[in-house]
Amino acid sequence: MTSASSLAANLRPCSGLIAGPAVWAANMQLSQILPYADCGGGLRLTSLAAFLGVMVALGSGYLSWRSAGPAPDTGAESAYPASRRFVAMLGALAGPIFAFAMLLQALSGLFLTGCER
Repeated sequence: MTSASSLAANLRPCSGLIAGPAVWAANMQLSQILPYADCGGGLRLTSLAAFLGVMVALGSGYLSWRSAGPAPDTGAESAYPASRRFVAMLGALAGPIFAFAMLLQALSGLFLTGCER
């Protein structure tokens, strides 16, 4: 197994713990910037960005959940199968939690126009 595929196999269980908070942080920054564009243009860019973040967070949680099964035999990761499964299940639970937070932000972006002061 190459080092790139080994790295991907090792990061797959952590994807819900890495991608969920990262997308949520990016969405928080976008939700500070995009309401000005929403007010002027009439588009709902804030909600669109949040819905895309929801999909990424759910996808990363699903990827973590799928990697919670038996680990492929790659050496170092098979030495701690219980730890790998724990991290994968934790990532599978963290993904939907961050997706729910972004879903609430997306829904608020649908109700508020961005022009409120």
